[in-house]
Amino acid sequence: TREKYAQFLQQYPKSLFTQTCTDKIDSIDWLEASTENTQESYQHYLELHGKGKFAQLARQSKEELDKLAVSSQDKATVRSIIYRFLDAVSAHDTETLNNLATNRMQAEASTMAGDGHFAVVSTIGVTKAPSSIQDVYNFVAKFKVEKRSSHNVEYFNVSSVVSPDGRVATMRLTPAQPEYE
Repeated sequence: TREKYAQFLQQYPKSLFTQTCTDKIDSIDWLEASTENTQESYQHYLELHGKGKFAQLARQSKEELDKLAVSSQDKATVRSIIYRFLDAVSAHDTETLNNLATNRMQAEASTMAGDGHFAVVSTIGVTKAPSSIQDVYNFVAKFKVEKRSSHNVEYFNVSSVVSPDGRVATMRLTPAQPEYE
């Protein structure tokens, strides 16, 4: 374990195995940081091993996570787009849909609601995902909706992609069970 290697180094600082123990500790700390895969874990690794075997990789990983961070302003914007889009789908408001959705999604939206009305019934989680264009990221929104029609109530888990220009590119609805409190 890491503790045993550290204990050995304390007891025998000039041993022939000092470098081996140091390398083992570095590897164990890297494994822990990369498994956790957070800004904090990589920063902690770099604080311990700024010149370690995996330091450059830790910096790169941290940089990649920075690119995927979603600001609170971006989250609010994406959530607003989703709410407006679902309202437009429910109201069959083609003008708003033209502004909020890609051409492909506009066509799909015209059949989504039928005679129903959508209501978001969970928090809209927002993350980023790389697009097909280098250094351009789409937003991914995941949430649950209720669709009420004159005949019944249905629930769906929703996964939606919002492009950097603020347009709904895809929206996948999969049937879900209602959550009872």
